[in-house]
Amino acid sequence: MSPPLARVVFAVVVLAHLAVLYAPRAPSGGGV
Repeated sequence: MSPPLARVVFAVVVLAHLAVLYAPRAPSGGGV
């Protein structure tokens, strides 16, 4: 795996993780 590709994959994983964390809370507001 090339370094640039690794960075892209890492960025996508981080963004997806943040989306999973914040997306359910924003519309419903029943998380915490």
